[in-house]
Amino acid sequence: MNSTMVPTDAATIIACICYIEWGLIHIAAGFMAWLNCGGGACTAGAAAGGRVPVALMSALSKEEKDALKAVKYPKFSHRVYLQHGWNLWYVGVWSIVCIVPLLQANRLAWWFGLHQCTLICG
Repeated sequence: MNSTMVPTDAATIIACICYIEWGLIHIAAGFMAWLNCGGGACTAGAAAGGRVPVALMSALSKEEKDALKAVKYPKFSHRVYLQHGWNLWYVGVWSIVCIVPLLQANRLAWWFGLHQCTLICG
């Protein structure tokens, strides 16, 4: 197949939709870790103060949330949370880029998808 032609088989269309969906979910999760909504921002939120991001723990009782808010962790303990947010964002962007070799019918397109699978699982 010529690289300018777009394959229209059902498997390729479903794979592209899944890659885009997976990418958007991971990009949103990455931003949630960076922004104040998850408590993971560098300058604001619970993680910046060295506390657990209780905004993500809506199932806890008020006493449990208060107990977690009172715990003090080491100064840079929120960096793991921020690194995880970066990893999620990166995998999301890479997932959306993965549709390019699929649409070009590149026979090695599965290698592009293997990258983020190993990053998420590893």
